[in-house]
Amino acid sequence: MGLMCNINNLKESRNYTDSEINNYIEQFLHECSKFTEKPTHNSFQNTKAWKYIKKCLETIKNQEEVDPEILDENEAYSYVLNNHQIFDQIVTLVDRINAGERDKMPLFGLPLAVKDNVTVKGIPLKNGATTGPYMPSFNATAVDSLVNAGIILVGKTKLNGFGLGANTTNVKSIYGEKYIVGGSSGGSGVAVGGNSVTCAIGSDTGGSVRCPAAFCNSVGYRPSKGLISRFGLNELSANFDTVGFITNTVYEAAYLTYITSGYDIKDMLSEYDSNRTKQSILTVLHNFNTIKSLLLNIIKEFKILVGPLDNLKGLKNVKIGIFDAEEICKLGFIDEENKVNMENVARITSELGAEVVKLSIPPLDKLTSIYYLETAKQTTTNIRRFNQYPYSSTQINTVTDLILSLEKRIQERFLLGEYVKFSEFDIETLLKDERENMNKWVEENKLFSEVEFFISPSTSEVLPIRNLEFESKNVYMLDLFLTIAPILGLCSLALPLRNSNRPNSLHITAGYLQDHRLFEVSNIFEEYLKAQSGST
Repeated sequence: MGLMCNINNLKESRNYTDSEINNYIEQFLHECSKFTEKPTHNSFQNTKAWKYIKKCLETIKNQEEVDPEILDENEAYSYVLNNHQIFDQIVTLVDRINAGERDKMPLFGLPLAVKDNVTVKGIPLKNGATTGPYMPSFNATAVDSLVNAGIILVGKTKLNGFGLGANTTNVKSIYGEKYIVGGSSGGSGVAVGGNSVTCAIGSDTGGSVRCPAAFCNSVGYRPSKGLISRFGLNELSANFDTVGFITNTVYEAAYLTYITSGYDIKDMLSEYDSNRTKQSILTVLHNFNTIKSLLLNIIKEFKILVGPLDNLKGLKNVKIGIFDAEEICKLGFIDEENKVNMENVARITSELGAEVVKLSIPPLDKLTSIYYLETAKQTTTNIRRFNQYPYSSTQINTVTDLILSLEKRIQERFLLGEYVKFSEFDIETLLKDERENMNKWVEENKLFSEVEFFISPSTSEVLPIRNLEFESKNVYMLDLFLTIAPILGLCSLALPLRNSNRPNSLHITAGYLQDHRLFEVSNIFEEYLKAQSGST
């Protein structure tokens, strides 16, 4: 008896004999074995996603269902593809190999999770809503690029309703259920941090990739405005929305960015110069292995970075700005644990050969408050578009019904937006003034000119506990250091220190369309930290 399957409801299904199924599976596994030495692939066969894919292939002929908990023990997914959908993707990959397209698929067989506010053709999209979902008829541009590069989609990851808020409440932390996972890309963060996949797509408006990455001991990357197309990303706040990535390593984040970046006519905010940055990222990727071997040798002999990295634009002669840990702790911007972390980061930065420059402290609490007022107003308008379509149901007939179906913090955000929208509160002028103030701060501190980068904590707390105290305080202040990048359109990256059993994380910000330099410097930090901890 033949098998009929198809990931895409809009395309004709196809029958397969047992012999054809065996041939596809054998060829797929054989081709995957050729990619295991690549930096993007060297750990994916240890993931739960790979175990799930193999189980899907083992059961496909018998039409048996596969338990999604193999992939999703932390409840990170809103939708897990079944064995028919997995097999259909494998058929497409093998057919492309046989058509001579191996060189067009550098990510062949790599499992990927996608945040459930990004469209995937033929896969339900829910956007964190309690009703719906609807079935998209197109791929987001970023998804299309990665599919063309050979990835296998294994599932859609959870987010809090419409991407609002600093925590994804219905996902289990990899550190235990009493801890929060961050938001709104909490599902993607847990999928990577929990070893379900090595890479996941998220979206970042004011910290929605970098915050959960920090809480899940992973790399979280936000690109410069316009570098990666937003086409297919459900809009929360057009001024600040970006597609981003949560990964295990800086190399993986850089490679996914290389694949997905570039000008896209379908995104009105896409940047023409993004193709130039794309090529610069490729150059940096070629240098990563050289940097790693040099660092390992240098750290082994000297425990300090000197001369050999000069030709690779290492940290020698690089100026990096850092906030004084004692000062920002006294202001209440960070906790004591983060204070110790930032003192260690300043020491490491010096050891790596960089010149550490003390930065003045901008009014981060004011900046974050204005950011949230502006996004609340935009969100209120955007949520109204979801009345009836595509999130309609017999129970949801009005916008009021829709909002009441969401969790309390999202309701509060909506009401705040309504107040800002219908009062005489001129948030646009406040935002414009604050952006000008931040640009003055950049100039006064010579940032992105003499001082090429600045480093901060990723979040104000290392790992908040989910309790009444957490619920009662302003959780949005977790994003104090994360809102600078979206306000100014900059690129930034949350990098795990991996120096304890806690998810300590530093946050590096670089200038506009200097994403290649962000990856280069982040990789130097990452390899140095790995070498010090004895990991590879």
